[in-house]
Amino acid sequence: MLNISLEFNQKDFRRLAVSNAAVPTHVQNAPGSMLVRLERFGFSSNNLASALAPGLASVWPQAFPAGTDRLRLPVWGVAQVVAANQAVFEPGACFFGCFPMTRFALIDPSMEPLERYGIGADQLLNPTGGHLPVPADTQSGCYNAVDLQIMLRPLLMAAFMVMEELKESQFWHAQQIVVTCASSKTAMGLGYFLQQHFAERSDGPSPQVIGLTAQSNVNFVRKHGHFDKVLSYEQFRAMDEADTVLVDFSGNFSVQRMLVYYLKQHLIHAYALGAAHWDEVASGELAMSCEYFSALDFYYQRHARSKDLNYRFQQLWPNACGAFIKWLKPQLVEGPDRVRWVYEQVLAGKSKPDVAYLCKL
Repeated sequence: MLNISLEFNQKDFRRLAVSNAAVPTHVQNAPGSMLVRLERFGFSSNNLASALAPGLASVWPQAFPAGTDRLRLPVWGVAQVVAANQAVFEPGACFFGCFPMTRFALIDPSMEPLERYGIGADQLLNPTGGHLPVPADTQSGCYNAVDLQIMLRPLLMAAFMVMEELKESQFWHAQQIVVTCASSKTAMGLGYFLQQHFAERSDGPSPQVIGLTAQSNVNFVRKHGHFDKVLSYEQFRAMDEADTVLVDFSGNFSVQRMLVYYLKQHLIHAYALGAAHWDEVASGELAMSCEYFSALDFYYQRHARSKDLNYRFQQLWPNACGAFIKWLKPQLVEGPDRVRWVYEQVLAGKSKPDVAYLCKL
């Protein structure tokens, strides 16, 4: 049996390679080591954003095969333990977490903290007989809890982290929050969470939340109603010249520059998160006024101060899922060639906003 991995060149994301290697036959000597098989995982432009995050090598050594200039994208999915050495989970157990895009992964706690994999009691899944439930019925639109974790949890958790950052900053006392790439699931998640938060607060007027997206996606974003106003990028002048916080999920330097120039002194703060336009992010062309925001770093810093973050997210999770599954279309993709196709679709910006990929190598 071969261990199939998908790796891309760090200097050119378009160069994706399929590597085959022998599956490790034993776990490392370090207590807690585990050999896991990645059963299925999600893939979106958020994975590209993770790959472009500053300092990835220091927190994710598994992503960088030794002696190469390649990178294995971190992906969120569900894995099953094949072998373990005094580990948290016994062989056969399944858990949700973040893994390199490979069929088998060796988790060595001496190399990286297990928390990076989401290992914990609240992440453990207990499918019958140690096997995962069947994938979602993509024809009828039925989902099981595992598929929802894969498709939505990383994206909605990232959106929740952005909202928490905005809340801590008191929304910078802005009159409006502008969200680019508003058709992305993370951006729509942010719109949803902000909508819920502002509906519950009673301490004065709330900022208007505006979604900017491509003209072809305006109707899609507008009909779901998570933003107060939805505009195409060409309509940006319809925004008020008011004190603004920008949350940029696009990574599009041209859009950033356009908004910075238009808003001028009214732009109070700007966050850069996304990589929908990965080539511009990879070139390092970020508007000087944009702060790079890492949802993962924010989570660990905040979690160190307060342990209620997961609890509060879990309180919002059921209703958020209910809002998204009304329109979400899962697409099951199996085999390295088909997963490569998904990668190329996302890279080229051709994936549809209502499609969620469930991948299996």
